[in-house]
Amino acid sequence: MESDRDLLYIGKLVLHNFKVFSGQDFIFDLGPGINYIIGDNNCGKTSLLQALQFALTGAAEDAAVESMRSTALLSPGSKSTYVECSVYGAGLLERCCTADAIHRQAT
Repeated sequence: MESDRDLLYIGKLVLHNFKVFSGQDFIFDLGPGINYIIGDNNCGKTSLLQALQFALTGAAEDAAVESMRSTALLSPGSKSTYVECSVYGAGLLERCCTADAIHRQAT
């Protein structure tokens, strides 16, 4: 049987200009075990999960993201976004995953 020391967990998620999270870095500190995401409609619950998927896989909304061409992940009016996800095991940082998207105007 696995002990809690053997489990990995997401300890921190940082969003910058990701969808509804605009204007500053939004930092979500999470812990081992169950973390609940509760909020009103249109407050960013789904965006938070999409940010997690984006950081871990480079994809969002079940479609591959072409990081230099995607605007769907950007908050309104922003030109770039990034998401950082810190994964911990036994209380120590195991891995930090970062994904970003930049919108460039066609010339």
